[in-house]
Amino acid sequence: MAQQLTYHHRLSYNTVSDRTRLSRTPDSRIVSLYTKKVRKAPKCVCGISLGRHQGVRAVRPHLPMRSSQMNKQASRADGGPMSAKCVRDGIKRAFFTEEQKLFVRLLPAQAQARRTGRRQTEDAGRPRGHDSWFCPLASPGRSCFIQGCPASWRRPLEDVTCGTHHPRYAITPHVIITEPFVNGC
Repeated sequence: MAQQLTYHHRLSYNTVSDRTRLSRTPDSRIVSLYTKKVRKAPKCVCGISLGRHQGVRAVRPHLPMRSSQMNKQASRADGGPMSAKCVRDGIKRAFFTEEQKLFVRLLPAQAQARRTGRRQTEDAGRPRGHDSWFCPLASPGRSCFIQGCPASWRRPLEDVTCGTHHPRYAITPHVIITEPFVNGC
């Protein structure tokens, strides 16, 4: 004969607020336990995203009042009460806003350079087509004289050999100049 189940609530119909599940007790009886209603997770506070806030538990309405602030926020960087998508979009928005400010600031300088017809570079004295990478040993008073080095386009006045490895071409030792340039030679 099957085990009898007794409803403990007055309502005996299987409605949304009166769902039960079967459970076996230690003395091997089968009893019905009443389950609570499943709630949805809270929405993001930004109000833009339509999704739910991942990282925060979905609890009944009266439980957040008794729980701490840590249980109501996500523990991600810059997260707080915002969803991950809103945090990502906010970071992108801030980055693009700063880029736009820089672009607006550079527009007048580019227009003036176009009007004057000359290109503004960091080193106006270097020839066209020269590689923009400079040897760290080639300062304004010292030019690298190794064959193939991008900073070796100037001819030295006096050759002095240094015993260091070249960082880009890995050639030991190479020649640098220590004297200032005279008449461009």
